Amino acid sequence: MNRFACKCCGVDEVKDSAKAAVLSLEKALGVELTITSAYRCPKHNKAVGGVRSSRHTVNKDAFDILWPNDESRKAFIEAAVKLGFKGIGLGKTFVHLDMRLNQTIWIYK
Repeated sequence: MNRFACKCCGVDEVKDSAKAAVLSLEKALGVELTITSAYRCPKHNKAVGGVRSSRHTVNKDAFDILWPNDESRKAFIEAAVKLGFKGIGLGKTFVHLDMRLNQTIWIYK
């Protein structure tokens, strides 16, 4: 099963550079991350309530990842920033990472 493919149609359009960054993050942390969403086709993006300009669909460089345990969250974010992830959305059970140009951090309600 392709971890980067759309959950509804199986298409994988994630940029190679973004995939490489996720793989580097896994290597830095010594774990395989659970990616709950990477590329989303427009139909799937709409079905999950994603914004029309979602980086999952348009820029193809975004990932939603289940949070690691509480003790390793700080190390996770530090490693992600070091590896070039500049979009960081913090949820209760997941973190969104993307490769936007400007550092942006937000919290999901």
